[in-house]
Amino acid sequence: MIAWFARNHVAATLLMLGILVAGAATLKWGQIPLEVFPDFPDRMITVNVPYPAATPDETEEMIVLKVEEAIQQVQGIKHILS
Repeated sequence: MIAWFARNHVAATLLMLGILVAGAATLKWGQIPLEVFPDFPDRMITVNVPYPAATPDETEEMIVLKVEEAIQQVQGIKHILS
């Protein structure tokens, strides 16, 4: 099949144009929903920052507290659990 399209480049070009037109028509008039920022049903995120060979106290002091402070600056955050 690839060899046939290599010999018949006009047919390959027409097929490619047909696929592009069909895709554009589907986006314009089709039933495919297009969302730039889709609504997420779960309003929770998890942040995991590994710190190898550190004690829990070092991890809390060096990473967790700084991450919590940065996250608190984000507008719309209601709860932080660590």
